[in-house]
Amino acid sequence: MLDETVFHYANFCNCAHCRQSFTDITGLVLPDDETNPLLHNKSSKLWKTWIEWRKHAMAQWRIDLSNLTHQINPYFSNLEYYSEGGFLANAASYGQGGDLPLSARSKDFLGTEIMSRDVWDDYRYNFTSRNMYNSLRETYGSPIFGLVYPDGVFNYALIGWAMNNMFGQVTWSLVDFAEKEKMNPYTGWKENMDKITSVPYTDIAVVFSRSTRDWSMKNTGNYPKEIMGTGQFLASRHIPHTFILDDAITGQDISRFRVLLAPGMDCISNEQELTLKQFIFDGGTLLLTGDAGMFTPYGEARDTRAFGDILTESRLAEAVETDWVEVEYGKGKIIYTRNKSMINEFCPSIRETGMIYRFTPDPKITASNEKIVEKTVGPIMFKSISIPSKVLVTAYKDTGKERNSVMVHLLNATGVKVKHGDTLPLPDPAWEPINEDISFEITLPSFKKAYYASPDEEGHKEVNVEKTGKNRYKVTVPRGTVDKYGIVYLLQE
Repeated sequence: MLDETVFHYANFCNCAHCRQSFTDITGLVLPDDETNPLLHNKSSKLWKTWIEWRKHAMAQWRIDLSNLTHQINPYFSNLEYYSEGGFLANAASYGQGGDLPLSARSKDFLGTEIMSRDVWDDYRYNFTSRNMYNSLRETYGSPIFGLVYPDGVFNYALIGWAMNNMFGQVTWSLVDFAEKEKMNPYTGWKENMDKITSVPYTDIAVVFSRSTRDWSMKNTGNYPKEIMGTGQFLASRHIPHTFILDDAITGQDISRFRVLLAPGMDCISNEQELTLKQFIFDGGTLLLTGDAGMFTPYGEARDTRAFGDILTESRLAEAVETDWVEVEYGKGKIIYTRNKSMINEFCPSIRETGMIYRFTPDPKITASNEKIVEKTVGPIMFKSISIPSKVLVTAYKDTGKERNSVMVHLLNATGVKVKHGDTLPLPDPAWEPINEDISFEITLPSFKKAYYASPDEEGHKEVNVEKTGKNRYKVTVPRGTVDKYGIVYLLQE
């Protein structure tokens, strides 16, 4: 891994080589006069073209580096990682010539630096952050790792490892605490989910739009809050979901999803619009908010707003007066809300708030969001019946021929006691028991056997399974089964 390799900031590198390469490819000339108003101007088509060219030039440099290194050592693997800012914010792509999604095309193994030094109290943000980074695997097939800073605390190391693990990610941890050998049963757990063959067991995806993040002038500040708020809300309601990048809309078969949530997706290409319209027509549901579809992928005003023949002026006007509108199209529908109400559900990372916990959602807005999400997702594959709010859940399916199973991950965060206004970290983080049965309904193609396995202790524990309908099962995990973290294995015939 070559650490901290980057050409910093938007005006570097503007040497003669880069200028000539830019001209050779685009036919455009970058002005020499550094006071030219076209430079450092996000409204300038020339400057946009320069920034986009630099992104691809940087990616090509990485590819060339790998190719040259492979001539010396064919086993060389090219790793790269960013902090959260290299994904949610546009500073890296705009100022440094590349962000983590762009790097997925030129790197072998991608990681993210979990910047919080208190992954325990910051769990709401970190959990959705780990899910969001899975968009790199969903879109490009890239394996993901997460860098955890335990800051000398075993429970920080454990909860960080568990959050990575329940999204099929590898952990790179700075194990710097006493009795660090206590992590060995977890990192060496033989009954762990196979990260290579397992995929999210869900038909719901949140779309992260790199184009909107980079080029929507109206939405730069709010977009990260809305997209993260959406994921945090779904996670808090135990609705398993995954993330994809906007590249996947035209680069993959999105019919594998039943529901796509694309909050704040202002920048949409004509090709993406056509693909999404077909998705809806065939029976899919698409959630849009705010100024969705008003701009091209480079932030230029579109001649006609995307989905204008579905979301007509009259329906958009109606949305101003109501919380949301539902418009059918073919076998599917669009759910549209003018408000960016999911910002209400966003809990920022404590790294961005001076280590002060900030989360005060308006309960009236939350109640409205409940209705919008319920209408959008409809009947779901996994439905919580009785799961404490601070028990985190993901569902995965092992696609390996020898392992035909669905796995429900359960992480006990009930010991987190942080509240709005607290200065972090709080002292003495401790796990607390779950004082109730955990139960949920799940759709399975077939069912043979179920059990609970955990690195907390050896052996299996019994779970109860009751068939409630065609391919539908109620699963009950008895009180006292889950200590810190484990997996409910649902084996199929």
